[in-house]
Amino acid sequence: MVELVPGRERIFFDWVTAAEVEAAIKHEHIAFPPDEADSPEQFRYRFKHAKHLFLGAFAASDQAKGRKLIGHVCGTQSPLTYYTKESMSVHVASSPSICVHSVVLLESYQKKGIGLQMMREYLLRIQRQISSSEGEYRHGKPERVLLVTHDEVRPFYEKAGFICKGKSDVALGQGVWYEMSYPLKQSSSSTSK
Repeated sequence: MVELVPGRERIFFDWVTAAEVEAAIKHEHIAFPPDEADSPEQFRYRFKHAKHLFLGAFAASDQAKGRKLIGHVCGTQSPLTYYTKESMSVHVASSPSICVHSVVLLESYQKKGIGLQMMREYLLRIQRQISSSEGEYRHGKPERVLLVTHDEVRPFYEKAGFICKGKSDVALGQGVWYEMSYPLKQSSSSTSK
């Protein structure tokens, strides 16, 4: 997917590489208050163990070569069917839930539809991965994507297809958190087994 934004930039989505993790950590600390942002160590742990769940939004301009990370979605897998503080700490491969920990887009790119496109692309890529019997999900396919969000951001995730399950027990920073769930479609080969 490509979208043009002012300045003749092309926006595209791709998996975050190891060379881009430090930029993603900086974005995390710009986007979230200190009591909600992941620690650099936690962020690096998640990338090391679940890099297949780190999608980036990138800008490429006519003048610059390469790509610039402008946003990301990152997650890990959990054996739980609901989001907990513990699910934020560990990645358990082949588990039924993908827990999204952060969705970040630099402020200058917000309110242009890029964030929603990035979230939809993330869900689409996960759906494609679980539809194949190769890669990270060959030993167990996730059934849902979970995240927690503040009330004012709930409409954004609902536009992406998430369903609000109600208030979450997660206590992180200030305010009330709501748990959102997105059901993943299982391929016919995995449902017939």
